[in-house]
Amino acid sequence: MHPITLSGAAAAAALLALSPRAASAQERALAGADVKAHVGERATVCGTVVGTKYLEKSPMKLTFLNFDRAYPNQTFTAVIYPEVRARFTAAPDSAFLNKRLCVTGPITLYRDAPQIVVASEKDVTVRDAR
Repeated sequence: MHPITLSGAAAAAALLALSPRAASAQERALAGADVKAHVGERATVCGTVVGTKYLEKSPMKLTFLNFDRAYPNQTFTAVIYPEVRARFTAAPDSAFLNKRLCVTGPITLYRDAPQIVVASEKDVTVRDAR
């Protein structure tokens, strides 16, 4: 018996077709207020960035994008590590402020607040300039 082999693209397409979680992340966008019910899932979260913070002087140099309400009452936060921040053409903390944004990735909780840690600049999409 010979094993069946697939090209990399065909294998990826087959896995995507078999994965309901991956398909649902592409089809559904969550509002910030709905995110907490989807912790542990990979999804796209959309909302307006109303506050940002770049911790330039901290050792971690994280960037935070707070959605829909100002910190500490935000509905959702996108967290950007410095190695990912460096790949953006403009500083995310200034470029995305007051923009309607969609962020895709696994939803986690930090101190009981939902967040996505941005893995790539491709996971962030500007929807409009509100």
